[in-house]
Amino acid sequence: VATPALLGHLYVDTLLTPAGSPYVVPGDLTVEPGVTLTIAPGTEVRFAAQSDQMAANVSTTRTELRVLGTLVADGTTSQNITLTSNAASPSRGDWYGVHLLASSAASIIDYATIAYAEYAVRSSAPAGTLVQRSTLRESSSFAVYAEGGAADFSQLVVRDNASRGFSVTGLAGSISDCLVYDNGSYGIYATSGSAVSNLSVVGNTVTDNGSYGMYF
Repeated sequence: VATPALLGHLYVDTLLTPAGSPYVVPGDLTVEPGVTLTIAPGTEVRFAAQSDQMAANVSTTRTELRVLGTLVADGTTSQNITLTSNAASPSRGDWYGVHLLASSAASIIDYATIAYAEYAVRSSAPAGTLVQRSTLRESSSFAVYAEGGAADFSQLVVRDNASRGFSVTGLAGSISDCLVYDNGSYGIYATSGSAVSNLSVVGNTVTDNGSYGMYF
């Protein structure tokens, strides 16, 4: 059943604009197949802290932005998009993060800040998906958890996350020209084997992380 508030399931294309900011998402929000959620430049979206009114999906206690359709969060240099916690004093892991599922269409996150999630971006998204020119910070686990698909991650600032900057268990895309620093564990960690045999990692600056800068 479609829900009027920003939780539940989006069955029609939806636009979030600065005029409506800040938007508050009190429970899991799922962008259904064939549907596009567009977040306009300069928009702020806040996710419930340590709660999930839907009590469903991967985490029943943290709010997720689940994308089975298309996410267009395409900011600009002067009008960044912000996805963050709704807490007055936010903490790492307040919300779950952006989850780009394997069935999603090519999406874009550009000129955005994603903060205080468990995973800023969890992705199994297909080729054509771009996460670029954005800051991913203060996650309670990995900033990027890539477990499949062929998304491209480019020109990101990945900093001050509790564990790994990137954790890759499957990805046929790329990690390029990123600045990865001050994370609690590995800067870029990738498992070995066929799941990452087509992964391209090039042009990144990885420094001052809690463990190896890069581990393959």
